[in-house]
Amino acid sequence: MYTLMLCPAVGLFFAIIFASCGIRNTDRYVVSAICGLVGGLLCSIVIGGIVLPFMLPMKDVVYGPRSLMAMRGSDGVSGIFVWGSGSIESGANYNFQLRMEDGSMALRSLPANDIVRFIEDAALQDTGSWSTTVSEVDKTSPLYVWAMDNGSRNRVVRQEFRVPVGTVVQPLKAN
Repeated sequence: MYTLMLCPAVGLFFAIIFASCGIRNTDRYVVSAICGLVGGLLCSIVIGGIVLPFMLPMKDVVYGPRSLMAMRGSDGVSGIFVWGSGSIESGANYNFQLRMEDGSMALRSLPANDIVRFIEDAALQDTGSWSTTVSEVDKTSPLYVWAMDNGSRNRVVRQEFRVPVGTVVQPLKAN
């Protein structure tokens, strides 16, 4: 982001030096100043918006864990985490319920792909958790303040569910 300030300032500096060479008049200074600012702004967009963002280091950040709620079957029995494999537009999904901070529950769904992992933990009883690992730009890097980063390189690398042993149910249907 500092590039937005530095490059136009450098462009203005060189434009004033250029305008000072030869015949000195007000019009020449104004035109040179405008050209220097525009040129510096274009350089800052190229350097800070295109080049530097690809030089920024990435790091994995874990968001969560968030508590899962056991889904109840039609018989009213609870305590089983059910990940159904419904399909939306020919893609399978894992469905689950989150326990919200106010005690309510919210239904969530994730596409069934290779970044989703289930870990059955024998130490867990009647509880489960969901966490997401995202590869994102390292904001502690010294280059970060110079780059104009919009988060376009961030990507989810892992969705992890930790549940008690035997509580994952996947009714699969072959089409």
